[in-house]
Amino acid sequence: MPGAPFTYMLSEESHRLFVMHDFEGHHPGAEFLHWPQHIALTPLLAPKKGLERSEVIDCITDTLSTVEPFYIQVGERAMYGKDNDIPVIKIADETGRLHEVHESLIKNLGSLGCYFDSLEYSLHKYSPHTKHKDTHVLKTQPHLVNSFTIGEKLPKSVNMHKRIIKRIILQP
Repeated sequence: MPGAPFTYMLSEESHRLFVMHDFEGHHPGAEFLHWPQHIALTPLLAPKKGLERSEVIDCITDTLSTVEPFYIQVGERAMYGKDNDIPVIKIADETGRLHEVHESLIKNLGSLGCYFDSLEYSLHKYSPHTKHKDTHVLKTQPHLVNSFTIGEKLPKSVNMHKRIIKRIILQP
């Protein structure tokens, strides 16, 4: 099907991109070993051969350019993962905005020619959540989503495995 997103097992030694809402508000250039408190909006992705990373970043930026800030609520605790061994907090997406943004990103990046690590929990199976961590960032309710972050998961051979590339501030 033309323009359909493709899945492809991306090498752990490749530079893979992702889009998230970062509750902790990291700025471009920040690097970290462990994931910050976040909601993933895309699975890990990589541009097809011949597609520049800057084109992917532009596509993400363009897709998010019309999204206005919106509120979400922290939902109930649950266990995710293949073995139901990952404690998470579900995100109540009462407005449907997270789902809309997720779907737009997947479709636009797929049409552009990006490969996704997995779409198993994407599109109609997308369930916004964040890992359960002892942190203060989820105390304020409702939570205003006013930015999205483009990040890069670096090869495991790199000391700090994740880096923030761009933070996109949503405009009302």
